[in-house]
Amino acid sequence: MTQSYIARIWLILSSLFIVFAQASAQMPPTEAPSIEAPQAETAPLTELTIRYNKPYQFQSAYSVIYDNTNQPATLKDFKIIFYGPSGVKVGETPVERYPREGQTISYNLADPVVGFQSVNFVVLSLHDGNIADFPQSANAFLALNEMSEYVPPEPVKSPKVETVDPTPKQIKSSPAAIIKVSPTIPDEIFGSIDRLSIATGPLMTRLESAKKNRAKTDLDAAPLSQLNTRIDGLQTAISDLQARVTGPDVDVASVDIDAIGQEIITLTAKSQTLESDITKAEGETAAWLAANPVDPDGAVVNLFLPPWVIAALAIGTALLALVAWTAFKSRIGQSEIAKGAAATGKSPTRSRRPQRPSKIEPAGVVFAGSPLLALSPAPLSSAGTLAASQLSMLTGRYAVLRPAYAAVGRLGFAQEGKPTRDDYSLGTGFLISDRHVMTNRHVHGFYGQYLTGDARGGIEFIAEKDNDASDFMPFNGEAPYLIPNMDIAIYTLSESVTHRAPIAIHAVETEDLLERDIVVIGYPDTHKPDDPTLSELVEDNPIFAVKRISQGRVFRHSSDTDCPLGVEVRVDACDSVDFPMDAICHNASTMGGNSGSPILDLKTGQLLGVHFAGHKIFNAGEAANLAMAVEHLNEAYKEIDVNNVFA
Repeated sequence: MTQSYIARIWLILSSLFIVFAQASAQMPPTEAPSIEAPQAETAPLTELTIRYNKPYQFQSAYSVIYDNTNQPATLKDFKIIFYGPSGVKVGETPVERYPREGQTISYNLADPVVGFQSVNFVVLSLHDGNIADFPQSANAFLALNEMSEYVPPEPVKSPKVETVDPTPKQIKSSPAAIIKVSPTIPDEIFGSIDRLSIATGPLMTRLESAKKNRAKTDLDAAPLSQLNTRIDGLQTAISDLQARVTGPDVDVASVDIDAIGQEIITLTAKSQTLESDITKAEGETAAWLAANPVDPDGAVVNLFLPPWVIAALAIGTALLALVAWTAFKSRIGQSEIAKGAAATGKSPTRSRRPQRPSKIEPAGVVFAGSPLLALSPAPLSSAGTLAASQLSMLTGRYAVLRPAYAAVGRLGFAQEGKPTRDDYSLGTGFLISDRHVMTNRHVHGFYGQYLTGDARGGIEFIAEKDNDASDFMPFNGEAPYLIPNMDIAIYTLSESVTHRAPIAIHAVETEDLLERDIVVIGYPDTHKPDDPTLSELVEDNPIFAVKRISQGRVFRHSSDTDCPLGVEVRVDACDSVDFPMDAICHNASTMGGNSGSPILDLKTGQLLGVHFAGHKIFNAGEAANLAMAVEHLNEAYKEIDVNNVFA
């Protein structure tokens, strides 16, 4: 009864507020508040410089490889400034956030960064620790990935005049002989002009965005038009400069190198001033929008209310909080009942992880020459059977696998502390967009009750050996999309994942996969961790259900007599459906828990298929692990109603 009265009082107060809001909307606006100046950019805590021996470029993304295992300070906010060989700034990233538990994270670039030879890694804030504990040299704990060598385009130059030093005999017979010097333009001039030209592109892009945002405000748009004119003038001056040193009719001997160099310095200063002015304009616009919220139609929202309305809202909010607290107390008993049900083996709840499944499906075969490597900077086996390698550390030529490694996760529940033998893997999945995870259909058939509904299972992206970090994202609770006639399920996440890049799906002809070197990334699991057949393939005292990498090759099975590469299998999806499906064979070691693991090209990191099964004796022939080729997966994608499935 008391709750009913409170609800009625709140309804009356809400009605009064709505009436007042409608009346005040017709009143002339009060005097606009003063606009605060935009806040100054956060001062850096420290700046670390990384220099390279030649120019490089980033096209669309870059990865920060940050190992703070032995450091008490943990990186948080940062940005990167790129400089060319001559010290001219050629690009800059926005401020990015590094997750507390990350080691390798990919970030997208709005525009390519071309021709940099040194970078300033600007640390703006830390998750933990003091800046005095942060290393002052980047060499030991930080690297960048996805960059490729930059080779400046060959400029069009006037042909050089070939000269030959006169011999002593010629000099003696021709006292008036002249030794002609062939003038050349230093390569630094061409590189500086190229980088200056490239740097003006992002300025125009930012300016166009600033114009759109300024249109939502009452601020004067004339300064932005002036900036537009200045950028046009800068681009024209750069084009003229290029023509003076690279044109087909250029007389190299007449080019004043010192004057050209001075012009480059002047134009570079103008470019940097333009960038500063655009940043200032962006700040003014952001400050105005923060002080004057706008509705979708662009009209300013009046947020100034009389004191009596504010007091009424405060009383109503307090009454509503009282009702909520009463309801919360009544649910405590229900929560205890739910916990008791979970303890007796009934369906899991959102707050309680279920016990380890009594059965882990045999989703693979282990091969003697394919160790199951856990990412580790130290020797993997005290007996020396397995030693740390570039593959187990994802360094050297294997660094190309780092973005895909970060996109792969364990299906189930969040990792709690360092993995132990009590942890388990329901299967493996990987990001195909910022909101979607691909795995096997039979994983949903076996364990869907843990991944949908109130169970709210999801994907844990870390779960690494000796690592107590966690990066868990629950699914949205709904059933996944099941691709017809394929062992593929696509789950939708409850939120977008922005700090890990999805794995792209591009068609590769199946025939081209034969003898391709591959790796499998996933979470192999077993009820027999001390199985002697595993002793040569894993570290001593192994922990399973952690992220591991195995290496192998796509091969033609002895039962595959058809011309197209692949075999036909029947798949029991564990949901009252079975169907025939083409598969390719590979010999990278897998186990239960590997279902849904991506098959990646060892050299490029490109997706080649999705692992789903393995048999020690397949088709009465030799052992084989089975995967769906990316070509078939890509064809199935064409049949998906993207607007419906990925809304």
